[in-house]
This record gives sequence, structure tokens and C-alpha cells, in this order.
Amino acid sequence: MHKSSTHDIVNALNILSTEICSVDGAANALCAEASARILELVTITKDLTAHIVSNPVHHPKCNAATKGNYCNCMLAKLSHP
Repeated sequence: MHKSSTHDIVNALNILSTEICSVDGAANALCAEASARILELVTITKDLTAHIVSNPVHHPKCNAATKGNYCNCMLAKLSHP
């Protein structure tokens, strides 16, 4: 199986959100929301990676041994209600 790029998946979901013929629009809304959430996760992942790389010892529990595993300020962005 070929692994598609995130860009291609987002584009496909955007196309599906406008092209699907759904009576109630639920499928269209689902595809549009999935696309938006994937883009949000890509942004958060880039921010988290940049933060950890630039601040490996930023918090009491974040040090060279735990680098990449713990960072309170960025993890707060990942916790959605």
C-alpha cells in the first residue's frame, strides 16, 4: 500500500467535502472538519518539534534524558476537551 502525503490527504478531503452528494450534508461537514483538524495537528506538531529542539531543558521534568517526552507548555495545546 502506498502511503499518501498529508498534503494529498488534506486536498482529497477538501475535494470530497465539496463534491459528495449528501442529503443532510453530514459527509461534507465530516470531510471538511477532518481536513481542518489534520492541518491543526500538523501545525501543533511543527510547533512542538521546534520547541523541544530549541528548549531541551525547559521544565523541571524536561531534561536531556526526557527530551521529546515531556513538555508542559506544549502538551497543553494537545489536550482538547
